[in-house]
Amino acid sequence: MQTETDFFIAGKIISVQDQMLHIVDEDGIHRVVVITRNTRFWMGDVGASLTRVRPDQIIYAVGELEGNVLTARQAWINIVSIVGVVRKIRNDKYTIRNGNSEFKVRLRRTSEFFVGGERRATKGALANLRIGGQIHVIGLWDDDTLEVEATRIFLPRDHSNAPLPAKNE
Repeated sequence: MQTETDFFIAGKIISVQDQMLHIVDEDGIHRVVVITRNTRFWMGDVGASLTRVRPDQIIYAVGELEGNVLTARQAWINIVSIVGVVRKIRNDKYTIRNGNSEFKVRLRRTSEFFVGGERRATKGALANLRIGGQIHVIGLWDDDTLEVEATRIFLPRDHSNAPLPAKNE
């Protein structure tokens, strides 16, 4: 049996058994993703517990595929990347519009901010957040609240043509 060493899988988890995640991939193929102690496993944080994984969540993984079993080097559960425009700001929650879709995003205590590619302290970075301004959020989709927990927020450096700072609602 031939082994592929850099195989990428995206799919929906249908069941969890110990370190094995049974999934249906984008092509409708049933596969098993094995998470080992060497897997860089992300679910909002690197090293998250597998006990949080449940059916119907989305997985992206890369690793070695043998047959229908992928031994993951890296795996991400419910990760999202949203690029859009800030529509509303309320305390630690933001509404971002991407095309016709709107996403509610909430900050975490551990959210990281980048302005123009440089990491910034939270308070300083928030001064760059404006209604109508561009934003890129990477985070964890929360199935229970239908919101995104922001792990990283990227803002452009140049705000010379950006709208005025947002007022908290």
